[in-house]
Amino acid sequence: MAQGTADLTILSNILSLLQAGDLSSTEKLNGISDLATAYKLFNLKESVVGECGLTVQSGPFKGMKWLERASEGTFIPKLLGAYERELHDAIKRILAKDYCRIINIGCAEGYYAIGMARSTIDTVIYAFDIDEQARKLCEKLAVLNSVSVIVDGLCDHNRLQNLSGPGTLIFCDIEGAEVALLNPDYAPSLAESDLLVELHPMVSGEETGAHVLPRFEATHSIERISPAGRDTSAYPALAALSQADQLMALVERTEPTSWAYMTVRP
Repeated sequence: MAQGTADLTILSNILSLLQAGDLSSTEKLNGISDLATAYKLFNLKESVVGECGLTVQSGPFKGMKWLERASEGTFIPKLLGAYERELHDAIKRILAKDYCRIINIGCAEGYYAIGMARSTIDTVIYAFDIDEQARKLCEKLAVLNSVSVIVDGLCDHNRLQNLSGPGTLIFCDIEGAEVALLNPDYAPSLAESDLLVELHPMVSGEETGAHVLPRFEATHSIERISPAGRDTSAYPALAALSQADQLMALVERTEPTSWAYMTVRP
């Protein structure tokens, strides 16, 4: 999107919000704030891409060719290699274990699926996402990096049962739906698979881990991974930006979440 087009789009969207008769003043202000943040990130994106091009700069997937946009609002952290920094150690260990299958559920545009495909030789990578546009971007990213992944839509209990088992890693980030999906009562082969799962907040105030983790306590060693801070100085492409813009460029989500890395007990 060109700068002029972005300017017109943001102004048009703000005008639409102001004229919306079914929104409260608070909802309008929140909407305008979100649009202003998106506009700011658009400008930061242009600056960062100008510094480093479209190649992931650091982290376990350093050197991966990147798309012009992500399916979610995390473009800059992924390009810099800062995305979900707290998982980097776990990802390195996963890549060293030489799994025969990795099942990425909630793959988005394929940051993890394609990144891991680039770093493995004989591992079969499955990338599931219910969003059609995300799947198209994942397929595009695979072609861009000359790797092969199996991209598909919904991963239900039957599919999970057929694909899981010894030598398999389940990498799951599905915005809370992990409570329904990751249940060995419905997919028993999960008990023989390793899992890396994002634990999301629930409307009840609980974390999904309160429901998911007890199901694996008897069969798995469970490592909790907490959110980690970011060091802006670790990313040279941000050096020309103000400190405030550097911090904004590394923002991934409004509510930090934890993860669980669960490995089958010997």
